[in-house]
Amino acid sequence: MSNYVRKIILVGENGNGKSLTCNTLLGKEIFDGSKRSRTAGCETCYLHTRSVKLWVVDSPGMFEPVSVLAERALEIQNAVKECKDPHAFLIVFKADSRTDDRNTNTIEMLRLIFGEVFFKHAIVVITNAAKFKSDADFQSYRKQGKMSQIVDLCQGRIVRLENKDVTPQKKREMIDKVFALVDNVSRMGNFCYENKELHCHREMLEYHLKHVAANMPVNNQIEEMKRCLRENLQENGSDSGYYEVAKIH
Repeated sequence: MSNYVRKIILVGENGNGKSLTCNTLLGKEIFDGSKRSRTAGCETCYLHTRSVKLWVVDSPGMFEPVSVLAERALEIQNAVKECKDPHAFLIVFKADSRTDDRNTNTIEMLRLIFGEVFFKHAIVVITNAAKFKSDADFQSYRKQGKMSQIVDLCQGRIVRLENKDVTPQKKREMIDKVFALVDNVSRMGNFCYENKELHCHREMLEYHLKHVAANMPVNNQIEEMKRCLRENLQENGSDSGYYEVAKIH
């Protein structure tokens, strides 16, 4: 346990609170969310104190402002280059800015970027926790629409987080819940994300970046990338069952 450094990558759309969540976990104002909405690339921070060893990666927003999704997808995939063998991914959603179509697109993009194995290491984080007036209110939210199916993909791992206007004790409790889930999904650092066919995903994204029309609708881009990925995996001798689209209905 003494050498265990929690390695965490945060993913999601701009405005959902990824940078604020990074700062909350670190206990320091390291990342500037206002700049993250305008810049590409991942930002990382390593924290080593007497009680915490933590490596956090703040990935760029999932969609805007790029017109070709593969451009941003490649930048997000670089997170596993900057933080090798991550223990957990936090999929950050904002409680008061949710639409099922957007959530579905986020999940499909994560499949395309990291592969289905991603969800074995994923934890859903809902920011703006103050929106929920009670535990029952939160449970009702997590069981509605696509959110229920997203949480099921992550094997029930979900936590709410308030990054502003919260007492130190309450913030500590929320952070401890996140860390407990990271420890659980990583088996205390012994189980890391690995996708031996990640190169197939990258090759598909690089091809898509060069050949897709910039004005193609988001859903069409996603469908085209899924088709290309299936072909890549088959050409590389992958098990045909490896990439199951399993669309969220």
